[in-house]
Amino acid sequence: MSLVAEKNKVSPSLKKFGSLSPANQQEICQKMNEAYNLKLEPHKINLEKLSIGQLSSFEQLVEYYLDNS
Repeated sequence: MSLVAEKNKVSPSLKKFGSLSPANQQEICQKMNEAYNLKLEPHKINLEKLSIGQLSSFEQLVEYYLDNS
């Protein structure tokens, strides 16, 4: 799968992220920031700037919070 196709696949995760509570969004950003030394903020996430590994972690966190909220 090409890098562009892989990144486009993530768009549903961003929609799911938007459906989480602001507190959960903040926690996901905080976890990503700590793990990857990023500066993500819930209201301005640019997934195109993340590596495939970071995108995978983001997707996993979003799914975890969706399943456990």
